[in-house]
Amino acid sequence: MVLVDVEIKRLCKDGMIHPFNTNNLNPSSLDICVGTTAYWENESGFDNYSEFYKHTEQKPYGMLPDGVLQVCTGEFLNLPQNVSAIATLKTSMMRRGLSMETIYLDAGFNGRLTLCLKNNSQESLINIHPGMRIASIAFLTHNVCENSHRELINIDR
Repeated sequence: MVLVDVEIKRLCKDGMIHPFNTNNLNPSSLDICVGTTAYWENESGFDNYSEFYKHTEQKPYGMLPDGVLQVCTGEFLNLPQNVSAIATLKTSMMRRGLSMETIYLDAGFNGRLTLCLKNNSQESLINIHPGMRIASIAFLTHNVCENSHRELINIDR
């Protein structure tokens, strides 16, 4: 079952998302924001963009056409054993030409998300800065899992 705003708010206040901003709450999802850590693509892979935290809404980072940027979320997630989640790019960002792979989060996930963003426009810069709403998370409730994400990451597969 997909959780609605009242249930999301209760779980967030109990520590599922930190920091929790009630202004980011939607009827059946929660918007998450770009954090202060980013990695930009170069010829050898991805490097830490150590100056990313300095960007603001007034002085954003302009993603070049066909550019790729990985950003960590500002929120830390701590999903309970009976909650999974799906993170998708906000449609307002898609309309600008940005894309992001959908992310499925297993029950028990604990940490920040790293979102891989791509500017699909042919000529336009897409402005990105810490604090901007970038994705929405829908939460799914189910029975408590026998093996949670926390337990599985400790298994050598």
